[in-house]
Amino acid sequence: RQMKKHFFDKIQGPVVILAIHLCGTLSLKAVDMFNNNDNVSLFALKPCCLPPMIHAQRGDIFKIGKHEFKAEDVCSNGQFNKKNWTGPPRWHLEGTFNKWAENLYKGIDV
Repeated sequence: RQMKKHFFDKIQGPVVILAIHLCGTLSLKAVDMFNNNDNVSLFALKPCCLPPMIHAQRGDIFKIGKHEFKAEDVCSNGQFNKKNWTGPPRWHLEGTFNKWAENLYKGIDV
C-alpha cells in the first residue's frame, strides 16, 4: 500500500517491475503490485524459495488476482542461509516449485 501511495500513484509510467529472487510469499506481493497498478507495462518475476510450512499448517489460502490456491500445495520446509540450503534435497521440490510458479502465473491479471 505504501508503494502505491508514494510511488505508483505519483508517476504516469510506464513502470517496469523486475522481481528477481523473491523468497517465499514476496512473490505474491509482486504479483499484487502488478495487478493493482495500471501504469505497470512490464512485469518480470523469478521466484526463489517456496513459502514456509507455517502457511500450510495454518490452512492458509493464497489469493492473488482472481486466482486462489491452497498453501499446502506449494509450501515446503527448508531455506537458504547465506547460500547454504537446509531442508529436503532440492530436486525433491521441483514439482512443488513448478506448482508454485504455475499458481503465481494464474494470479496475474492481464
